Amino acid sequence: MAGIARVGDILGPGGVLTAPFSPDVTVNGRPVALLGCVYTAHPCCGIKGCPPTHCFGPTFDVPVGVTINGLPPITKSGKGLCGDGVKTASSDVIISGGLIGAIGGQALGAALK
Repeated sequence: MAGIARVGDILGPGGVLTAPFSPDVTVNGRPVALLGCVYTAHPCCGIKGCPPTHCFGPTFDVPVGVTINGLPPITKSGKGLCGDGVKTASSDVIISGGLIGAIGGQALGAALK
């Protein structure tokens, strides 16, 4: 289960989730971040040898069976193109499951057999 991410939540060591977001669904008074939500620059952006994906990019997540305005919402289990995870999200509005979690659970179940 993962909390729903909102505009202004943090990705990695300091990126901020911006847009796209839901124009009419809020969680804890803030718009819900949706699939492809762009994050702002965060460390190591601008440092020699740092991949440019830490400077700007979309965020991905696929909660199974949940859409808002036709797009999946981003949750605390989401990742940015840079590979960093969503660090903050709602602590009281959560989505159970998720494609990545479901795949991981199936792999774990098969390994335990």
